[in-house]
Amino acid sequence: MRTGLMAVVPFSIGFGSFLFVYTLVAQDKLGLGALASAGVLSPFASSFFVVSLFTPKITARIGRRIVSVGAVVQGTGLLLLALLIGVEWPHLPLLLVLAVLAFTGIGQALIGPTLLRMVLADVPPASAGTGSGVLVTSQQTATALGVTVGGTLYLTLASSLGDASGAVLVLVLLALFSAVIFALSLRLPEPR
Repeated sequence: MRTGLMAVVPFSIGFGSFLFVYTLVAQDKLGLGALASAGVLSPFASSFFVVSLFTPKITARIGRRIVSVGAVVQGTGLLLLALLIGVEWPHLPLLLVLAVLAFTGIGQALIGPTLLRMVLADVPPASAGTGSGVLVTSQQTATALGVTVGGTLYLTLASSLGDASGAVLVLVLLALFSAVIFALSLRLPEPR
């Protein structure tokens, strides 16, 4: 449970930070309304949903490596998005952005559901409430921390370096969180 929770924390920090910074960039800097910015994010959410349905089958085939593969896919997607923003800002090619977001969502789906299941797998039934409480508290605290730290970092960097540079640097930092998840995934037990 300890190793799994150590991986849940950077995953949740990255998730909260990504969603908050995405909203700031999409609505404040690219001028998208709430509905349009949600529409742009729909490939991310859709790919997460679809792939998460298959994670039990994928896990049965490759075991704990699913989290490692997810970390690589997520990190690659974040770096591709950073590259795209760095090169094309402010005229981002919509279809390419949608494809990269969908790819990143696949990585998230490979990590999230399996990691949460792995954290709770060894909790004795008599302690299930405590185990799930610790997991949810860790996840929500880390997500809130990601919103706070990622948002503050982006706003600080964007004001001093420019919007594109601020977004690129935050995305690179989030890719580094994916590397941390990858390293921790090598220590996880095989999922049940």
